[in-house]
Amino acid sequence: MTVNQIVFDAMKVAKAQHHHTAEQIAQYNNPQVEHLERVNFERVLQDSLNLDRQNINNLVVNHSELVSRDNISLDQLTAEALDASGKYKVLTEMLNRRFGMMSLAVSGQEK
Repeated sequence: MTVNQIVFDAMKVAKAQHHHTAEQIAQYNNPQVEHLERVNFERVLQDSLNLDRQNINNLVVNHSELVSRDNISLDQLTAEALDASGKYKVLTEMLNRRFGMMSLAVSGQEK
């Protein structure tokens, strides 16, 4: 597995984490929702790197559990969404720099 593939997988997981957390935030104040779905995204990332061609959404389902809404705060969910967004931004910048360096190497130009 190349570095680019690892970064791409990590970006997919960060995107899935942000999407999942946003859904949990949207459901948080719904009185009909007693439980929220919690996902171990570290395990999702590990499995996405170790298991060839695994669908991220399937891994999210495999590593999720229902937790009482009383055990999770809205502030915690908001912080998790910001964390996932930050991870995605850092990974995007890392990939952008790698592509920039590869472009320089291919063109033979010095910066």
